[in-house]
Amino acid sequence: MSTDANKELVRRLVQALNDNRLELLDDVVARDYRQRNESVAAGREGLKALFGRLRSAFPDLSVSIDELIAEGDAVVAVTRMRGTQRGDLPGVAATGRGVHVSSIDLYRIADGGIVEHFGRFDELGMLEQLGVAHDLSWPGPS
Repeated sequence: MSTDANKELVRRLVQALNDNRLELLDDVVARDYRQRNESVAAGREGLKALFGRLRSAFPDLSVSIDELIAEGDAVVAVTRMRGTQRGDLPGVAATGRGVHVSSIDLYRIADGGIVEHFGRFDELGMLEQLGVAHDLSWPGPS
């Protein structure tokens, strides 16, 4: 597939999440999808479960793509998630507060589908915005 086609798969993944149409993941995510950095059940169904939990916690969830970079079978996405926490997250009861969280994600594409993901998001920033993180400011070197 071309790099433009690979980028389009990532756009469609984000759109499925934004529209809360998780059945659309069947068209863009491989059945044996692998999440490399989180405790997510294997496969496409594991990703659907993760997205379902996100939508339960943030019913007004919206993800925007700031940048997409593609090379070979890889696509890097810089994104921003916005939403209001109306449902519980693991260890965090619903706060009713809004969040604005940045993320960087690396997707690997094979045979016309997303087969692998590795990403990082500003988890501490999200917890601070939800009011559940303590002041962890570092005083700097002595």
